[in-house]
Amino acid sequence: MFYDNFVKACNLHNKAPSAVAIDIGISKATVTGWKNGSTPSDATLHKLADYFGVSPEDLTGSTGPAQRNTPDGHAQPDFIVKYNQLTPEGQKEVLAFIEFKQAQEASIAARGGKAVKKPSPSSTETLDRLSEATREAADQENNQY
Repeated sequence: MFYDNFVKACNLHNKAPSAVAIDIGISKATVTGWKNGSTPSDATLHKLADYFGVSPEDLTGSTGPAQRNTPDGHAQPDFIVKYNQLTPEGQKEVLAFIEFKQAQEASIAARGGKAVKKPSPSSTETLDRLSEATREAADQENNQY
């Protein structure tokens, strides 16, 4: 779907797909990959949308949550795509938060759906790990400058 919309946009602007690739600073091989079923990164998709004066959704044809195809052709939810674009530190933070939410929801389910204001010890441990991961990431970022 993306590649077909990309080619239509190229035709409307009287541009060859390879010429557009050069104009926005990507390789012709990338365009060949799209022709074979891969999809552009979010950054490239936005460059293309700006170049053609359309929305990213116009190019992808999507109306719901964004999805990407894996090399074997399976759809990947946008969450997975975004998670994979995070730094290892960012991924640790996301995993810690997921563990926190799972523990929280399990605790609520165990009480018959009734929430309590005081976090359980396992939730406190998870929050501590999340805080530590966030602190480490901030320290690393600050040390870069």
